[in-house]
Amino acid sequence: MTLATPLLLSAAVYAPILDSYFFADDFLNLVGIADRGCARFAFEPQGGHVLLARNLLMCAHYGLFGVAARWYFAVVLATHLLNVGLLFRVIHLLTRRRGVACIGATLWGVSPLHVESLGWYAVYGHVLTCTGLLIALAVFLPHTDRRARGPGTGVSIACAILLLIGATCFGTGLAIAVATPLAILVMVPAARHGA
Repeated sequence: MTLATPLLLSAAVYAPILDSYFFADDFLNLVGIADRGCARFAFEPQGGHVLLARNLLMCAHYGLFGVAARWYFAVVLATHLLNVGLLFRVIHLLTRRRGVACIGATLWGVSPLHVESLGWYAVYGHVLTCTGLLIALAVFLPHTDRRARGPGTGVSIACAILLLIGATCFGTGLAIAVATPLAILVMVPAARHGA
């Protein structure tokens, strides 16, 4: 069992999002970028969410794609597939079993629970928050072996930055950024003895 299995199955299940179009808040965001410019739009909260990283990416996508929805959703699909690959890595680091990583990443990647996050561009930040968390875990976990001295300051700072970026992609990212370091301290003894 390899990484190709969850990637191919997830791509097959979610390829139809490439035919999606903008909806509701998507238009509000696109008009905001076109009307007020990226410098102002990037710093505007929406619904009480601080969305700096997500808004900057939306500005970049608008600059690249205009209003060609297919390209926006191609980026969303690519990000989802990146998350599937990262989850495979995280599960493999935790279990040391490729089969378990393959099954876990596949079940998560094809889950119908992703339909709204992947099919509505305005909540693309939800997908990005997951990316930040999974990259942070993929960077951090190799340093938690019982024989390791701990993650070290550089790795810890890099993970904190990734979580902070994720926190500015979607509102729930704030909870993840606060809870993840606490969970690591409790669950990973080597983290308490970092350099």
